[in-house]
Amino acid sequence: MASFLSLAVSLAVIKVVEGSHFMGGSIRFKTDPSQANTATFYWKASWRIGRGPCSSSTCTEDDVGSYGTNFDSSSNGGNEFKCHAGCSDANDLVVFAGPEYWITAVNTVDDYEMGENEFTHTFASAGPFNVG
Repeated sequence: MASFLSLAVSLAVIKVVEGSHFMGGSIRFKTDPSQANTATFYWKASWRIGRGPCSSSTCTEDDVGSYGTNFDSSSNGGNEFKCHAGCSDANDLVVFAGPEYWITAVNTVDDYEMGENEFTHTFASAGPFNVG
């Protein structure tokens, strides 16, 4: 379990980060002592309106509190959370979560949206892993 705690986490929400679209984000995790090799990941991200999960370019303050499922199709799947290093078991070579999130803020004047979500994954071994 000690090596599992050394889990490396990176925010690799998109393959190519373009400052004109992705505005920033963070990810953290917490292990579950009652379940071996299980971690819950908590993440937040901010995008220009129309590039994140909010309802495309029509996203407004009224969308705060809703679950955003729209996403810029030009990302080619690079917005998914998955294991990038340390995973060899088929259980760990899957997409852990998509980019959808709960919309927490929208600012149409400054042209951004923010949101957050979480996902839990039980790894096949104690790691370490690189997830993003």
